[in-house]
Amino acid sequence: MSTNAGVVSSPPGQGESPKGEGVESVRFLSPESTTPSPYPQAGPPACSGGELPRARALSPSLPFPLSPFLLLALLLAAGGAAAQPVRVIFDTDLGPDADDAGALALLHALADRGEAEILGVACGTKSPWCAPAADAINTYYGRGDLPVGTNKGEGPMGGSDEWYGDSFNGYVAGRFPNDTRHAEYAEDAVAMYRRLLAAAPDTSVTVVVVGSMSNPAHLLTSPPDSLSPLSGRDLVERKVRLLSVMGGAYPEGSESNFTVDAAATRALVDGWPTPIVFSGFEIGEDLLTGARLWETPEDNPVRASYHFWDLFFARQFTPEFDPETGIWPHSSFDQTAVLVAVRGLRDYWDAVTTGHNAINEDGTNAWRDAPDRDHAYLVEKTPREELARILDDLMAAPPARD
Repeated sequence: MSTNAGVVSSPPGQGESPKGEGVESVRFLSPESTTPSPYPQAGPPACSGGELPRARALSPSLPFPLSPFLLLALLLAAGGAAAQPVRVIFDTDLGPDADDAGALALLHALADRGEAEILGVACGTKSPWCAPAADAINTYYGRGDLPVGTNKGEGPMGGSDEWYGDSFNGYVAGRFPNDTRHAEYAEDAVAMYRRLLAAAPDTSVTVVVVGSMSNPAHLLTSPPDSLSPLSGRDLVERKVRLLSVMGGAYPEGSESNFTVDAAATRALVDGWPTPIVFSGFEIGEDLLTGARLWETPEDNPVRASYHFWDLFFARQFTPEFDPETGIWPHSSFDQTAVLVAVRGLRDYWDAVTTGHNAINEDGTNAWRDAPDRDHAYLVEKTPREELARILDDLMAAPPARD
């Protein structure tokens, strides 16, 4: 999700979007350890329904070290071209904006095509409805057993009662099959990250963040525990190949994913030990998708997400549009971060790889030419209409379970 300079991200040019609490559950011991994890774990469901890694940064097929920027370029160029699916942890604020739902749909479509393997979904806000809404989307795509974690530490609340009374994530959480039902019953996001990363092969996981930077920032400072003997930063350095972020504006600007938890953004961007690619506000603002979701079945929670966003917002800003007859074309901020994470640059984008992303105290950002770090940001290449068709094809694709 993204807003910029007080503008709702989708449709562009509209008013600012306003931005619930999970509760602690039990501590647990792994069978192999007597040291408890400090993170609250999932309870019973309510109902059913910056430096580069060193030696490990060598390419398995190349006997020589890679410079940070060559490695980053190779990672971006390779994307989904690898023989194995790209392993992804998806971190989202799923509401208030609907592009988070579209991005998760796109990720499931890539997984159905064998291009991605979804390891888990994390919610970066303390919303009570983000986790169950994500679970509902996973269930629709036949992956209801995927772990879903939520932010149970410091971070943005994720919305107001007024917002959730009329937005999609509470509706999806309550009306579509899922086992989570409320963030209270979701796993702590940091614990989920640590568990999934500990079980993954080295340098094999791509993390995609399309909401606040809260969860991965908390991960970096997490201590060794029963899930892994490594600190959070060391665990990331060993296991993660790439971080793909929807956040910021380039070469400089203000964007809500960065400003909503500015301290976490600074900690993440300054301290993340693997390559980072940023998809900025300008990449997705006029990349309009979602209308074709109206053609999908009514039991599709992604269609419902867009439809109910339109019922509340499109009627306010575009009274001539009737949301009972279709879906308004939405900006596609979050989808771009997913697509580049899995498929790489291809012919979709170019990338600026020299310099680094500097984060100010208020979360605004500016690209600096020096010093060089393992950062890159996307630059438009493919015409927007063509790229929008690619995104729509994936978002509207029926689940492979059918």
